[in-house]
Amino acid sequence: MNVSPESETIHAQLNVHERTDGRLLITLAHQNQREGQQRLTELAERFTTTINKTIPEGAEKEAKATIIQNGSRSSELEIAFTANRENLIRVEKTLIQERGLSNYVQVQRPIEKDYNEDLKRATPFIVAYQEASGREYIAGRYKKEIDAYAAVAEKALEKPQAQVSAYMEIKTLEGAQKVELAHYDQESQKVIATPEFGKRVEEQQKQQEIQDRQQKVGLAAAKANAGDIKVVDRDGNTVAKTEYTVEIAANGQTKLRKESQYDQEELTREGTSGKDLQTAMNKEVASATGAGKGNVDGADLKDTKQDISQQQESKRGMSM
Repeated sequence: MNVSPESETIHAQLNVHERTDGRLLITLAHQNQREGQQRLTELAERFTTTINKTIPEGAEKEAKATIIQNGSRSSELEIAFTANRENLIRVEKTLIQERGLSNYVQVQRPIEKDYNEDLKRATPFIVAYQEASGREYIAGRYKKEIDAYAAVAEKALEKPQAQVSAYMEIKTLEGAQKVELAHYDQESQKVIATPEFGKRVEEQQKQQEIQDRQQKVGLAAAKANAGDIKVVDRDGNTVAKTEYTVEIAANGQTKLRKESQYDQEELTREGTSGKDLQTAMNKEVASATGAGKGNVDGADLKDTKQDISQQQESKRGMSM
């Protein structure tokens, strides 16, 4: 590139600590200390103004400039700011302009699929807390208003000295703007929400109550029909068993899951197969207990074997 002479008088290095704490170190070359002081003042004003003019009050700490060194030939300036995507883009544009590279450098950002944007759309509600120092931390992103609302209250209890809020990021021509939806009021000890956000939370709370009631009813019904059914021999040994477990879906619907186990060696000694014995046993117990908890003793086992033998004899007679 054939760049302008001015671009060689300013260099910058960006460092990001703890993922959100940005430090931009600018090194200037100049003819004398007076010129350096003037350029430092102008640069500090331009960078901090560019970043701070789009930050809603209290949303994040403001960018601040600190003169590290003001020498006769070179000087150093540090810009401290919150290193989110929008601020990084502003810093990038300002650097390109200050170095006189506007006619030489063009930044093209990805236009293909951005999974970060998908994540933001899927979980648009951001819960964050700001400490007394002014530093802001994101506590989590949420898909539903009710979850973000609950997270604000939970984080406020965990961080009583911090300012906790929920917001969305709205894209504008100048970058992303934060729109606050709810915050925790320490004086009233409750979450204060905007009317529309609060309305959505109430609707979702009602839906959740309905699902909870359905789940309780389903669980009670499932428990009434759940349990273990087993077959024991005369010595009390379990030779066949069916275990019933309850599965509850998110919508409150329940389903019984059945798993059968056999002691095949013992069943062989008893002269029948586990499948035949279990099928017959299940029918008997289901009719007597409604598939509830049952226990078939040795006498029942003998009767069941006789029933199976009679059925097998009958089948052989028909085939002959």
